[in-house]
Amino acid sequence: MFTVPFITDILLQLPVKSVLRFRSLSKPICSLIDGPDFINLHLNHSITTKSNHSIILKEWDVFNVDFDNLSAAVEVKHHPLYAGGGTEVIGSVNGLVFLRHSERNIAVYNLSTREWKKCYVPEIEPPRRDLITMGLVMMLFVMITKG
Repeated sequence: MFTVPFITDILLQLPVKSVLRFRSLSKPICSLIDGPDFINLHLNHSITTKSNHSIILKEWDVFNVDFDNLSAAVEVKHHPLYAGGGTEVIGSVNGLVFLRHSERNIAVYNLSTREWKKCYVPEIEPPRRDLITMGLVMMLFVMITKG
């Protein structure tokens, strides 16, 4: 039987898509792969070895280019905000991408696992101009009178 450290070392060498395929082998391996310790190990290994990197930015479209084998760019059409283009990539870090399609349509997306979380954007009413003006007048009045 193989030990957990041995299996972990093998899985660390694989890209995320391949690792995810091994989740179905057994419950212990699935728990290992889904655990935060392995996720952090895999991320740190990818950063240290400069492997499993891709670029995904091009104007309003999302593309994926695998730097490990320099394959051709592929447009990513399966992200949660895809609506025929027009999705803005706000930024990315550690494999997570922050996408925006409109002011209230925002999500964090993991390109490798295709998991995503929609972000709640509270609706905020802009302050009324007359209240802002009144506040500034009051502040000036207080500053002048205190002198």
